[in-house]
Amino acid sequence: MTSLGFLESIWQDLSYGARLLRRNPTFAVVAILTLALGTGANTAIFQLVNAVRLRTLPVARPSELVEVRIVKTPHGRTGAFYGSRPALSNPLYERIRDEQQVFASMMAWGGTTWNLAAGGEVRPAAGMYVSGSYFETLGVQAAVGRTIGTADDVKGCAAPGVVISDAFWRREYAAATDVIGRAILLDGHRFDIVGVTPPSFSGVEVGRRFDVAAPLCAEAIFRGPRSALALSDSWFIASFGRLKPGVTIEQASAQLGAMSRGIFPTIVSPRSRRRTSRSSRWVRCRRPPASRGSVTPTAIR
Repeated sequence: MTSLGFLESIWQDLSYGARLLRRNPTFAVVAILTLALGTGANTAIFQLVNAVRLRTLPVARPSELVEVRIVKTPHGRTGAFYGSRPALSNPLYERIRDEQQVFASMMAWGGTTWNLAAGGEVRPAAGMYVSGSYFETLGVQAAVGRTIGTADDVKGCAAPGVVISDAFWRREYAAATDVIGRAILLDGHRFDIVGVTPPSFSGVEVGRRFDVAAPLCAEAIFRGPRSALALSDSWFIASFGRLKPGVTIEQASAQLGAMSRGIFPTIVSPRSRRRTSRSSRWVRCRRPPASRGSVTPTAIR
């Protein structure tokens, strides 16, 4: 009886609404058009995001790239988080990079902000830490000079070169052809410019453009004793991998999921392990499930 009464009440409400719309056809037309436009706008926004992330990603063969990330459980991750994409810690990224078998290459990056001014008013620049394989994995060549390579990103780097974007080059240096070798001050640290990226490349984060890219090893120069490069529970980078020919996303996910069983019991810090000792699933993979944790590649597509 309760269910019948509920249905009858809904029917009465619908009938009442229909009678009101019949009495005021102008309002009815406006309401219907508003709903139609709202639905259309939501669909258009979704299609635009999809197009931006796949079809206009300014890199070579973007359909081969997948993002490697952790699938979080309700317990989440513990530790420090900073930067624009704190998906992985550097030790975790290095372990995956060295042991994975499904990617032709992997790269990592993390967003930050640097001050260009030597004193006085702050002049912020959108910064980016990049691994030595960043530009090579993306297939991005320098428009002027060279990009950052593996030889630049070495532990303990003292004064590595940096790469600037085309927009920053034009804004700050008036597109000067002799920009290579010029010094730039970032948070009071001096670096030499070694290259300028093409106008089409502004990074891989939708909605965020970079001004200056420095090797990942330079993070220790800026943060000193607070450097996160060796800390397993400091999350500040994200990572893409380029699939090997013939390898599918599902195969890559399965391989990394199986590999993660051996990674997480040793990669997390004792502090993080104590906080999550009550749960055997610190992180897990969507496919296949893992007992302790996993890293899964998620397509940009």
